[in-house]
Amino acid sequence: MAWNRIQAARLLSTKEMALFESSLSDQAPQMADKELQATIRRTRNERDKYQDLLRRQRVSTRERSGTKSGRSGVANARTDQKVQVFSEALGRLEKQQAQRERHSEKPAASKPGRKTTVRSAVRLAVESKARSRTSDKPQANRSSKAPSDGPRSAAASKAATQSPATTPHAKRAQAMGQQRPLAHVSSRGRQQQAKRDSK
Repeated sequence: MAWNRIQAARLLSTKEMALFESSLSDQAPQMADKELQATIRRTRNERDKYQDLLRRQRVSTRERSGTKSGRSGVANARTDQKVQVFSEALGRLEKQQAQRERHSEKPAASKPGRKTTVRSAVRLAVESKARSRTSDKPQANRSSKAPSDGPRSAAASKAATQSPATTPHAKRAQAMGQQRPLAHVSSRGRQQQAKRDSK
């Protein structure tokens, strides 16, 4: 049995009625989280209070009337109805709290930040690959007007342009090569002349 406002107003006090109305669908979603938790705590306390009261009343009724159920009497019936009212109210409030908890867990489960991270990682990989391709391209040939690397290259190019015969060393070698045959020939002539003179 679902209790409405009219039925609950005939049974509950003013404070109890405020708790019952706060559990209805037109008020529970508008409460803040802390207010909802406080309302759940107070509603649970009221339900537990009337459950304990109903238990004591049934024990007293069994002792007085001798019935096993102990449900006879108007007081017992009203207490039992209050337990039902606050049980229903508590169930609605806890359902509202569970919905909020599920709603707050959805963004964490979807993890939008992870998608952004993956996209940025892919973009960085593509850019680095493009940079490596451009760095692997061969450099353009230097033009003939490009400056030389330094004095060493200039000296090397100068030495390369000179022929071996024009170097000072080559000249000396040529001169010595010419002198040696001439000296040999002259010494041989002197030896032959000395032999003829000795005869």
